[in-house]
Amino acid sequence: MTGSRRGERLALVYGAIRDPAAAARHALADLYRSGLTLGPSAASIEPAQPALRLNSQGWLSLQPQRAGELATHADRIRMCKAGLAGSVPLFAGPLQIFLDSYFDFLERSIESRREALEAKLTTAGLPARGGILDYRDWTYSAFLPLPNAYVLLESEKTDGSQSFARVDCAFWTGKTLLAVLFETRSMPLPSEQRAIEQLAAMAPLVEILHVPAAALDDPNVLDARLGQQLSAFTDQAALPYGVFRLQEARI
Repeated sequence: MTGSRRGERLALVYGAIRDPAAAARHALADLYRSGLTLGPSAASIEPAQPALRLNSQGWLSLQPQRAGELATHADRIRMCKAGLAGSVPLFAGPLQIFLDSYFDFLERSIESRREALEAKLTTAGLPARGGILDYRDWTYSAFLPLPNAYVLLESEKTDGSQSFARVDCAFWTGKTLLAVLFETRSMPLPSEQRAIEQLAAMAPLVEILHVPAAALDDPNVLDARLGQQLSAFTDQAALPYGVFRLQEARI
């Protein structure tokens, strides 16, 4: 299994994993065999591939037939949160705070654009309110967080084993892998720093974003550090697809 190369496929594993090499051997192999690009603990990304979103198939094991059990927007958001919480390693409190803050950010983004989103529904000949689709359904077109992500690098370690760059959370926007790192007072190990530098060298395919760990629940900090990159999802989706989206819907 080759590592990620500039202009080629990015491969990563994510979630509550202890051994990224073992996870890559199994999860990525299963993903490649399936022909999919997203699984519950791995992703394979081509430069021209559509964004990974909350309503992308593969990360959450839930059949559309169960949609009737998710009667309200709050139910569906709760389902997404629970699915992501299962990908948070034990004792990774800051990561859980970040994910909670991300959903708060999405709610603020949607509410601030409510009039424009309802106008999109009206333009499409749909009722702005009270119809099957609701302006809040754009939430599920938001970029999917990939918690505790290990990006497979091209280089190998001196012992021939695979090399990874670990980031606290990753997002694929359809153009760029946004790699979020929490800033702490602890210094990374030299090997970790070299891996991050190698990942950063893959720009513009990869962009490193730093967020102070002490401010993960501060909406002003998140808006300033991540708002521009993560708020474009409402512009990219002409109509909301809700929590379930067909794989061929390329947005």
